[in-house]
Amino acid sequence: MRAESILSFGEPLLDELLGGLRRGSLVLIAGNPGTGKTIFSAQCTYRNVIDLGLKAVYVSMAEPKHVFYQCMQALGMDFKPLEDEGKFRFLDLASPMDPTLMEGMLEEALKEALSLKADLLVLDSLSAVLQLLGRERTRSLVHSLFTRVVRAAGITTIAIVEVPKGSKRMGFGVEEFIADVVLLLGRREIEARLGRELEIVKARGAEVKHPRLIYTLHGGFKLLPPMKNWRMKAAERFKPIEPRGDRYSTGITDLDEVLGGYPKGGVVYLEVGENIETSQYHLFAAPPLINFTAMGKGVIVFPSMGIDASVVYRVGKEYGLTDEEFKFKMRVVQPRALKTKELKERWLVEVEGRSFEDDYNVWLNSVRSLQESTGSHEVCAFMGADNIYYYYGEEPLYRFLSLESLRTRMEGGLLLVVTKPGLEPRIIKVISNVSNIHLKLVRRRGALLIYGIKPRTELYAVLVDLSKGYAMPKLIPVV
Repeated sequence: MRAESILSFGEPLLDELLGGLRRGSLVLIAGNPGTGKTIFSAQCTYRNVIDLGLKAVYVSMAEPKHVFYQCMQALGMDFKPLEDEGKFRFLDLASPMDPTLMEGMLEEALKEALSLKADLLVLDSLSAVLQLLGRERTRSLVHSLFTRVVRAAGITTIAIVEVPKGSKRMGFGVEEFIADVVLLLGRREIEARLGRELEIVKARGAEVKHPRLIYTLHGGFKLLPPMKNWRMKAAERFKPIEPRGDRYSTGITDLDEVLGGYPKGGVVYLEVGENIETSQYHLFAAPPLINFTAMGKGVIVFPSMGIDASVVYRVGKEYGLTDEEFKFKMRVVQPRALKTKELKERWLVEVEGRSFEDDYNVWLNSVRSLQESTGSHEVCAFMGADNIYYYYGEEPLYRFLSLESLRTRMEGGLLLVVTKPGLEPRIIKVISNVSNIHLKLVRRRGALLIYGIKPRTELYAVLVDLSKGYAMPKLIPVV
């Protein structure tokens, strides 16, 4: 395998961004305690041995071998068989008090790597060497060992550097003159919740398009990619997810696991943050509506700003709804100014957009029409609160919310309210107070994130699953 010039970072997105890990290079993984440095380096080691058939030596100056093996096995990385096959060695080196012994131990570790003909060497951690030998001696030793021995042998080295808690500086300096790649891992608050951010401080020979990315330690080290546009395939028909007890399905399997579903007769509020594209919030707005229709129940929509009946129709088609289902199970209520001639169908209901009382009566008659045509009093209503505010004003918005939440609680069904950026904070507070469920969708470092305000949840990264043709969100906990 020596002929191979590129190893893996053990994380696909990082490999894509940096072009892989070059043989003979030195990578510094820096960060405060608890940021996942050991998980990252272990995953890099494991994937290179398993996927590329390489050999590796892991030198630990803090964590005993049995603890390391146990923790990594819980994350799906079993190093014991690799050790038995002669592909991996773990050197359990307790940090000595004598500087001379430390130098000797490093030399022994290098001999072990050379003896195994290792492709990868991990030093956990370089900070232990620094504490015992001091800055200048450590710089000299590391420069000598890595330049004359490790690079010459073509051994790729990963060195972990501890950053003091509360500090963002590595305080070491090796990265300035010898390291090829420097990655800084950090914990940071996102929306008053735990977040994690990787910064590519240095990457020799690579043009880094995304120098800062959100990551999670759920099931190992995983970078969360910036959300990109996606293209639908030929969609399968959406299969309904039946209610469980007093809860409707959200239409999203992962979200059902987090929330247990939406309460029957309840109000669900989806707050859309800045820089969220229409298709992105539709990932969470569309499935509960589609699920109601697929169960044979009615759906009525007053779209958000920028959305009209043609968009609702297109999205429904993407999930496999038929024209017959639109005719008997769907109503889209929109102001006459947005008249769409080619969609002059039974399911398209036009209102004047001037008098709230008149238009709400039209809305209510449409609800009754759906209940009659479906044979069920359970209707899922969608309110684009920003659009209602624009046409009728703040007080009518509150009346609409009050009347529909009361009707929904009395008759069953579900009320889904969506707001986009721009509404006054007091309006958002009122809607939140009325709701049983309050979710918020945000973007950070390009990644799409969702979390619960009511009930409170931690952050979840949103990926898009297109395996069935239509788009469904996959949720990854940020831990």
